[in-house]
Amino acid sequence: MEFSDVQRAMERLDGRVKQTEVTIDHKLSEQLGTKVCLKWESRQTTGAFKVRGALNTIMSLPEEQRAAGVVASSSGNHGLGVTYAAKQANIPAIIYVPGYASQKKIATMRELGAEVRVIEGEYSEAEETAIRYAEKKGAVFISPYNNPNVIAGQGTIILEWLEQTPDLDTVLLPVGGGGLGSGIGLALKALRPRSSLVGVQTEGSAFLHANWHGHDIETVEVLPNLAEGLSGKIDLQSITLSLTRRLFDNFLLVNDDEIARAVAYCYNVHGEVVEGAAAVGLAALLGNKEEHLGRSVGVLITGGNITQEQHRNILERAGN
Repeated sequence: MEFSDVQRAMERLDGRVKQTEVTIDHKLSEQLGTKVCLKWESRQTTGAFKVRGALNTIMSLPEEQRAAGVVASSSGNHGLGVTYAAKQANIPAIIYVPGYASQKKIATMRELGAEVRVIEGEYSEAEETAIRYAEKKGAVFISPYNNPNVIAGQGTIILEWLEQTPDLDTVLLPVGGGGLGSGIGLALKALRPRSSLVGVQTEGSAFLHANWHGHDIETVEVLPNLAEGLSGKIDLQSITLSLTRRLFDNFLLVNDDEIARAVAYCYNVHGEVVEGAAAVGLAALLGNKEEHLGRSVGVLITGGNITQEQHRNILERAGN
């Protein structure tokens, strides 16, 4: 993959997704002695950044492939993005989700017209089932991370962000399967090769963290955690394994208490309701886990699709 893939995605998505706001966090800026800005992809169409990659992928499909519809596996936000994009293209979508997927996200997918199939067990089981079904039916399977067009679509975030914050030189972002980080990394390193890209994962699903640090990802376990949107095993053939190793400058881990604190911070300081997976980059910053911040630090807040009950429980955990 190349930076030009992200540039083409930017052209395709022009006028089809929101340009999400960036705000300066004056409180954190003063505490850390550097400018800190937050980009709110939680305000994106469908409530998360995933719609960028889904739209770019479906818009890239030739007409004959669209006819059979699309299939995806998702713990929630990717499924929402694919469902929205399929509706725009007037093609059917079937989404396979693990048993722990958010009921709010499942309900929204169904409202948008997708057929949602719940597979009890981990994300990897939903993914494997979706791939088999797509192969059997001749439909297009859209991975949330192991797909060049998805990766390119997610990378459009940084093109937009650099226009809003030209002096951005450190970026912290949540990582699940690595599609977001790979796309952002391709564009950031092409435009700002000296800028630092920092990935953050939850301790409950640390596959790419292990891979970046040179450890065997097959020994990593998925554990219950507050960032279910980032949870799940990674396809051992995924292109994101090599891309994230090449493009990331650091890789950090946060735990559930740190995630809860970050979710509460977004609510208490900025009045924003965000999900656990969206806040792991901020959790790392609040925990002073990244030492080399530079002059201007950007933190990506990736999604806001969380029920009131889930949000309330996280706030209580954080001491609100």
